[in-house]
Amino acid sequence: MNRWLILGLVLGMGAAAQADLRGEWKAGQKAYAREDFAAALKQFEAARFLAVQAGLDTAKLDANRGSALFRSGQLEEAETAFARAVQTADLAVQADAWFNLGCARLARGKLVLKEKQAKAADDLFAAAMEAFRQSLKLRSDDLDAKINFELTLVERQKLRGYVLGVRDQIANSDALIQQRQYAQALALLSQPTEDIDMAVDLEPELKQALEQRQERTGQLVQLIEQLQQPAAAPEGSP
Repeated sequence: MNRWLILGLVLGMGAAAQADLRGEWKAGQKAYAREDFAAALKQFEAARFLAVQAGLDTAKLDANRGSALFRSGQLEEAETAFARAVQTADLAVQADAWFNLGCARLARGKLVLKEKQAKAADDLFAAAMEAFRQSLKLRSDDLDAKINFELTLVERQKLRGYVLGVRDQIANSDALIQQRQYAQALALLSQPTEDIDMAVDLEPELKQALEQRQERTGQLVQLIEQLQQPAAAPEGSP
C-alpha cells in the first residue's frame, strides 16, 4: 500500500489564498477517505494549481495526487506525480515519495507481466527496487520499504528463472548431441513452452541460440533417417 501525506502549514500566502488552498485540500482529503478517488484527484489538482501560483513547494500535493491516481489504477500517471514529489528538499516527504514511486512501479510491473511482457516487467521491477533503495537511504529503519524491496527482488528472480530454464534446456540438448542422441535433442529443443517466450523477451539472443541448434540438429536427424532407409533394388535384378 502506498502512503499519502498530510498538508503542512502553508507559508507565504495571503489569508484568502491559503483558505482556498486548504479548502481544496480538505475536500480532497474527505473524498479520499470515502474512496472517491476521482473527486479527491480533482480537489488535489485544484490545490496544486493554487500552490504553483503562489510559488510554493508542491511535493506533498504531488504525492497526494499520486496516491489518488494510484488508488484509481492510473499507475503511469501516479509514477509521474511521485517522481515530481521526490524532487523536494523536504527529506521526510522525499522518503515517502520514493516509497510511493516504488509501489507504483512494482504494481505496474506485475500488470505488464500478466501480459507476458517480461522485459518491460523486469525494467519496472529494477526501477522499483531503486526507488525503495532511495527511500531506505533517507529512512533506513522503514520496515515497509525493506519488505517491498525484498518482494520486488523475488519478482525479478522469478523472471531470471525463465532464462535459466532455457539455458538449462540448451545445455541438456548439447549434452544429448554429444552423445549422438540427435532425435532426443531435437525433441527437447522443439518443445513449445511459454517459458521460452518469456526468456527470449528478456534475452533475445536465446532465440538465435535455440533456432541454430534446432536447424543443425534437424538436419542431422534428417540425414540419419535418409541413411537408414533401405537402398532401392537395381532395375532388372531378380
